[in-house]
Amino acid sequence: MKDTHAEAFAVMRYRCGTCRTEEIIWNSRDGVTPFCVDCRMCGLLAEHVEWSRDRRDPLHDSAPGDRYFRDGMHEEARAILRERLRRCEGTPYEVPEDEWEDVIAATLPQEFRPGWPKLVVRGSDQDTLSPPNAMSGELAQTEAPAPRRSTRDGGEGMIEESGELSFSANDANIPVDIWMDTRLHDRDDDAETR
Repeated sequence: MKDTHAEAFAVMRYRCGTCRTEEIIWNSRDGVTPFCVDCRMCGLLAEHVEWSRDRRDPLHDSAPGDRYFRDGMHEEARAILRERLRRCEGTPYEVPEDEWEDVIAATLPQEFRPGWPKLVVRGSDQDTLSPPNAMSGELAQTEAPAPRRSTRDGGEGMIEESGELSFSANDANIPVDIWMDTRLHDRDDDAETR
């Protein structure tokens, strides 16, 4: 069967425009992927680059700690929207809590169509692929190890990074997709006041 999307099962390169970190991310399905994701090192935007180097690999097995795209689930979309509404509390965009379900019901089909891309870490609790070591009979790790990524100079070698992922103090440990949406809205608001 022919793939529907050009990026179906593609292994792709993303590069941060700020810290220049590169990361290889696999699309585990025949679905769209975003042009930008959060940089896992500095939390700012990393763009999909060097599209001509994308390669289709439906059997790719991301290593524990690597990120990949999977289909987002309905309840994850609802949680993202609930968090957006919560973050609007106390602002001019606040929606009364008794109207949240109506707003969510109206927004879900517009923003979160079936097959929407969810970026997850291999080996984390959001990982829905078979356990990384299932074929060898070993138990899969329960905690995601440090991320593997390309070298900053664009080389193909993978290096190990240690430590937990962290973003700016403003993100308050919310999921990156919510954080990025808020950051983009903040930029829009700044542009309007100039």
